Amino acid sequence: MREIMSDRVCGIHITLPINLSSVYVLSVYLPTQGSRLDDFPMVLDYLETLTHGLSTKGEVVIIGDINCHLGAEWGPRGWGVTSQHGRLLKSFSTRCYMEVVDLASMTKVPCYTFHTKNHTTTSYIDHVLVSSGLRNGIQSCEVIPEHYLNMSDHLPVQVSITLKGIKRKHISMVTPSKLMWNKLSHEQVRLKYTEPVEERMSCINSEITETGSHILSSNEIEKYLTSIVNTLSQQVTTSVPRKRINKGIKPYWTPKLTELKKTAKCKWHEWNNADRPRDAENATFQNYKYAKKQFRNAHRKAIKDFDYKIQREIAESNDIDQRYFWLLVNKNLNLPQGGKTNVIESDKNEILNDPEEIRNEWASYFNTLATPTDDDNYNDEFKTNVETELEHMIAQSRNNYNDYLSSPISCTEIKHAISLLKKNKAGGVG
Repeated sequence: MREIMSDRVCGIHITLPINLSSVYVLSVYLPTQGSRLDDFPMVLDYLETLTHGLSTKGEVVIIGDINCHLGAEWGPRGWGVTSQHGRLLKSFSTRCYMEVVDLASMTKVPCYTFHTKNHTTTSYIDHVLVSSGLRNGIQSCEVIPEHYLNMSDHLPVQVSITLKGIKRKHISMVTPSKLMWNKLSHEQVRLKYTEPVEERMSCINSEITETGSHILSSNEIEKYLTSIVNTLSQQVTTSVPRKRINKGIKPYWTPKLTELKKTAKCKWHEWNNADRPRDAENATFQNYKYAKKQFRNAHRKAIKDFDYKIQREIAESNDIDQRYFWLLVNKNLNLPQGGKTNVIESDKNEILNDPEEIRNEWASYFNTLATPTDDDNYNDEFKTNVETELEHMIAQSRNNYNDYLSSPISCTEIKHAISLLKKNKAGGVG
């Protein structure tokens, strides 16, 4: 949703049939108590303005880390004492005609959504709010318990809402595949594809010749073009093997992650079967937390290593092969955000992935670019050699005249210079 102008709010617009025109789902991350980055009331005011505007077009759902405690006056699942942020949220929900779904009695346990890494402290700060038009359509609500695949300190909240009168469109999903020409030898390609296609194309050409006309009608052109396309498609389908593409596999995934995931799953089942003990001294709980930690660390490292590898390939190919460089750039432009982090290496050989640190590093780089420096680590001997060589070149060139440029440059000279350039290289690269 491009109309959202806050980095604390993002959303999607779902278009629905006539009886319910639109549903707007807003994901929010509100400032914590005493946060210095943003002011909670200011962000909440913006969210209220946005919600009022969207509510005139459809129904609104707000989900995310609200960062406020809502006490017992909110319902049987109220947590602790309502904080100052919680009181502001109550006024907001009243003015916007919204209801906090996860605090209703229908919501399943647990009664918290955040825990510290050692589980010594818990709190209930993640919530789901829905507008009044969706209240009667709520079927269920559940805070998903601890799971080995959940790498966050927060527990997800799941809400099921039925939109009455909406008929779901069933779209047949075709698993994408890739032609594997490399699995066929040149002889197999000739026998299975080239010769059958040439034979069929010869028949089509004969049919066109038999018409006796040099000009074909639009219907005839459409007929023969369709026949050619069908011939190529059918022959590829019957002769070339295909590889199914599993979109669920991330590009950074490794066999090690698969093993660690299996281990974490096994330890989670053991912990779950033992009635989920949370005693820090319990062996089952310790084994589960250790396995989950190993999987989480390896998962994050795999993402960083993959992105660092891509950045390295792009940087190296920029000087080697321009076509491969842009192939890598375009290939990685649309990587899922959850699996992609911008990474650069600083002058101190440190890997930076924080956006602010990256911006500062680039600012520092361009600030010092082509700027004379008196760094103590500068190679004075090399500088002296360069200056001496430069003076020598100027002295030699001062009285050395030639007539190379006295006549216009000819096309023959240009063609000869072009023929000396290396293939697949940018001009000027030796």
